[in-house]
Amino acid sequence: MRKKIDQAYLWLGAIVALGVALRLINIGAEPYWGDEVLSLDIVRHFPSIPEMLRYLSQVEFHPPLYYLMLHFWMPLFGEAEAGTRSLSVLFGAGTIVVAYVAGMRIFSDRKAALVAAFVTAILPMQIEYGQEARPYVIFCFFGAVAATSLWEYLRRRKRVWLAVYVVSSIIGLYLHYSYFFVLAATAGWWGIEVLMAKKGTRTREAAIWSAAHGLVFLGFYPWLTALLYKLTLTNTVIFGLQHFVVNYRGPEVFEHVIDQIVWLTKAKYIEQVEIAAKALFKVLFVWAAAVALRPRPSLFGGGDKDKWGVRYVAWLFVVPIVLFVCSPQSLPYSTLYERHAIFATVPFALFFGLVASRMKTKHAAALMAIFIATQLPFISAVAENDALWDQDHRLQDAGDYINEHYRRGDLVIVSVSIVRTDLNHYLRPDIPVAEMLPIDYYGKDMWASRETLGLIENESQVRITRPSESEIHEKLDRLDSIYHPKRIWLYGFADKDYTVHHWFSDGGRWRHAFSAIGNIFVVDLYARK
Repeated sequence: MRKKIDQAYLWLGAIVALGVALRLINIGAEPYWGDEVLSLDIVRHFPSIPEMLRYLSQVEFHPPLYYLMLHFWMPLFGEAEAGTRSLSVLFGAGTIVVAYVAGMRIFSDRKAALVAAFVTAILPMQIEYGQEARPYVIFCFFGAVAATSLWEYLRRRKRVWLAVYVVSSIIGLYLHYSYFFVLAATAGWWGIEVLMAKKGTRTREAAIWSAAHGLVFLGFYPWLTALLYKLTLTNTVIFGLQHFVVNYRGPEVFEHVIDQIVWLTKAKYIEQVEIAAKALFKVLFVWAAAVALRPRPSLFGGGDKDKWGVRYVAWLFVVPIVLFVCSPQSLPYSTLYERHAIFATVPFALFFGLVASRMKTKHAAALMAIFIATQLPFISAVAENDALWDQDHRLQDAGDYINEHYRRGDLVIVSVSIVRTDLNHYLRPDIPVAEMLPIDYYGKDMWASRETLGLIENESQVRITRPSESEIHEKLDRLDSIYHPKRIWLYGFADKDYTVHHWFSDGGRWRHAFSAIGNIFVVDLYARK
């Protein structure tokens, strides 16, 4: 028995090493993208924690814990990409370990636990956010800890597991509001078990459930005012801008989110062979699950723990995804908006591990080989340097190019206000930057600085409307009269933004000195004739 345990730990160590190696690929070579720059600049800008917390509570729509972690992390590991992102690598590796522990605790099966750890190590979504300077993989880690500790408490009734569940849930809420999807799943499962308890113990169980989540509420209460303030502010007309809400989703959204959880990709289209490979794996996996988990005494008869374990893992997978799909976060506001459902990768890995552990070794190996084959192109894509093709990671290139060719009297205009601070991260501090949208905004905001967005700029993210040609030309006329630039740099304007380019071409006063290179390098330069 001791030898088997030692071998399991050796395998786990190898799996963690593989996972860390995948997360370290290009971690320092790939430049920051906008959201990472946002995290970094907020931490750098405020000299004290109270000032940073005040800004976060009144301007940004984010809980403070990740910024506090960076505040203490960056002095030790630096502000370069590799140093800042290494915090996510640490918790990404920790998530692999927690997946193993969860497999052992829920299914009492080393094979299932090791397979779950391996799947967690190689899933593209885990790799992508295990090397990004954002809190997604960190709240996933604490969600996995909370889910595992809740299972242990409900089976063993030891208070230490209850304490871990409460503390992990509080930490998760302070990391990201999307943790509410996880908390709803764990609290909902526990609530179902309370309702199913015997009448003699139901009142006591309900009291414990209420007390535990009351503690979670009290722990998060100091930040609750900020959350309610931001929710109220979102529904308020500010600067003539109203929150535009879209309530419809595409009919394939649920399937798409599940696909992204398993095979994350930024590509709009994938190769036919990849589609066929995914379809083959789905069919084989459903068949394998139906055969491996079919009712039998060892699983659904005498194996009560396995029966409830399967249900628990399925619940943890489905509920957060359903809640995410029904939430505003599921609108495609960015390339990888599915990151809010990252927690679902862990129950998927656990379920995969259980299915593999119930199969014959050769069948499990074949299923795993097919799964790995389907993953390879997606793993390769998320591990590569996205700056080679993704404009979101070309901020540094754009900033360096403008810095190199900047002349006194130049003005930089960015497409939307939320890009201003991102580009400023790489621009020289003497280069003036203005934004096209919001259309009536000209930088008059007490919170706005070179590194931080103002309140109006931040709120405009959910209030962007398409201005008319006359409004755009009026904005450019006003900027021209304010700055009197000799040359104007444009950043973030695509070819389809023809109304902007028409302002320069009409009248014959400007010449196009440099043109954007497709959608990969969105920098234009206009000079007065």
